[in-house]
Amino acid sequence: MKKAILSAVCLGMAAMGFVADAQSYCYFKNSQHWGNVSVWAWDANNGNTQLSAATVWPGETITATKEGYLYWETSKGTPTNIIFSNSGNSKTENLPFMNGYVYDCDGSYVPFTQGGGGDDPVNPDPVNPDPINPGGGVATSTTSLITDYYKVNPDGKVGQRRTVNVTGHPASNALSNWTADDLIAQGVARDVSQAYKGLHERPIVDSYSLYAAWDDANLYLGVQFVYTVWDAGGEGKQPGESKPYNMDGHIFWAFDLDPQASFDGYINGTGPIWNETYKGAKFNNGVDAVLMCSTKPGVGTPGLFIPTPDGHASYDAAYCKGLPKGFYGYVDGLHPSIEHIWGQPFGVQPDVLTGNTGFVDLRSEIADNAHTFYEFKIPLSVLGITADYIAEKGIGVMYIDKYGTSPVGGTPYDPSYFDNVAGSYSLDKSTSKEKEDEDVITYAPARIGRLVAASAIDNIEAADTKAVSEFYNLQGMKVGRDRSQLAPGIYVERCGARATKILVK
Repeated sequence: MKKAILSAVCLGMAAMGFVADAQSYCYFKNSQHWGNVSVWAWDANNGNTQLSAATVWPGETITATKEGYLYWETSKGTPTNIIFSNSGNSKTENLPFMNGYVYDCDGSYVPFTQGGGGDDPVNPDPVNPDPINPGGGVATSTTSLITDYYKVNPDGKVGQRRTVNVTGHPASNALSNWTADDLIAQGVARDVSQAYKGLHERPIVDSYSLYAAWDDANLYLGVQFVYTVWDAGGEGKQPGESKPYNMDGHIFWAFDLDPQASFDGYINGTGPIWNETYKGAKFNNGVDAVLMCSTKPGVGTPGLFIPTPDGHASYDAAYCKGLPKGFYGYVDGLHPSIEHIWGQPFGVQPDVLTGNTGFVDLRSEIADNAHTFYEFKIPLSVLGITADYIAEKGIGVMYIDKYGTSPVGGTPYDPSYFDNVAGSYSLDKSTSKEKEDEDVITYAPARIGRLVAASAIDNIEAADTKAVSEFYNLQGMKVGRDRSQLAPGIYVERCGARATKILVK
């Protein structure tokens, strides 16, 4: 975020001419053009009393406008928590209620400033018309789903600076190459569209955990795929046929290498890489590079796609870099550090994934060799970064579970993976529309090397000499002074001249 904007935020609401009245209210900036914005608000200090007009999820539809934003208020009391959604589908995380603040679809919230809403109160114009990086500041997303089961950089882990013996394929050493200290993201099993529609479909690509390390020459990545989706009432378990490598599918890594850069990941802005006449993964979370290769090592031509000047992807050699032969491989099995494979029973709705109830251990459902581990050795020269850059500034990474032309899941979690899960695929009505819909990914990648994008924190101006703690998200936006009001995630606590990264669970 630009320092001029941060300065206004740090001055506080009174200095900006904002005076709160007794009514509890907030604004909503519909930056992602949701068709129907709903609010679900409650008071956790009073038995989770519902404070929106509707008592059934997704709550109350917001239709009022004020000051260039959608506007919501309640006369029932002051909420402690609030969730905004697109009719219960795409939604923010559980957010602390901040009276008079402006919330956005990505879960960010900032104090209201006069005239900040744009001309259209439903779809306000951004300060900067660039839809990928509105505001012209740091492009890195800060929204992550962190629960007892979904974990992003657990316990602050960001991978290790060490060499990993990645030998290509066959990756015979893969299960011993990695340790629990290399874990940077943990998902759950059965968080792919086939678990909700298309149980009979295979192979299954369901990422469960991500691992990272780096040295002076390479970035090393590992991904554990699990097999827990099968048609119990049909052909049952088919572990051999369900292996990711039993099709020429797409390995899909997405990176945030530069906190000031981003792209949509679409070829010339038209459609996804290798399927540009369709729809697929579209990035609005700071991702600025995509690595694509086949689930069959040695098949096809792998490539690392970086942004064109207009923020798109291209097959032009200047924006599509080649990878060396033998840079990745796989092995059957489950990493020894994984003691449990947590997932939901069949038949539940995707919304339960974001909670902490109903999960069961699926480890005993099938033998460990039904699962598959892939590992990668990516030259830093291809990524255009150095080992010191990773250590000092950090990079982001996420894995996309791609099937058909579009994501059907991924690690870390993003709500777009399940926004059309009940719809029908145009070529096979028995499977999910998620295989061909457009998923606009807004949640943050996991971090490697450093939890916080350095430029975001550098932009936070020093607090006043009173040394009162103030909390900022990773984009440098001030989000309050009360730690107990913060949603789970990673923040920067600024107290006087001291800034410290904290993890709120």
